[in-house]
Amino acid sequence: MISTNTTQIKLNIPVALKEQVEEIAKSFGYTVSAYIRHLVMEEARERKYPTYEMSDRTKKRIERSLSGKSKFVEVKNIDDFFAKL
Repeated sequence: MISTNTTQIKLNIPVALKEQVEEIAKSFGYTVSAYIRHLVMEEARERKYPTYEMSDRTKKRIERSLSGKSKFVEVKNIDDFFAKL
C-alpha cells in the first residue's frame, strides 16, 4: 500500500528525455510518475543508508568524549532522569 502522505517534486528535463521516459513508462504499463517513483525506490533500496568517513575533527571529539567515560550517567528511565534535574 502506498502512503497517502506524499509531496510533489518538480523536475526539469530535456524534451527528448521526457519523451523517452514516457515511452519506457508506457512499455511497463506505468504512468511517468509511477515509473520515476519506481526508479527512485529501487535506488534507495539498493543503497540502504549512506555511509561516510568521519572527519579527523569528529574522531578527535569522540576520543575526547570517551576519555571522560567515568563521568557518564546510566539512564534507565528518561522521564525520571529529567524529573530529577
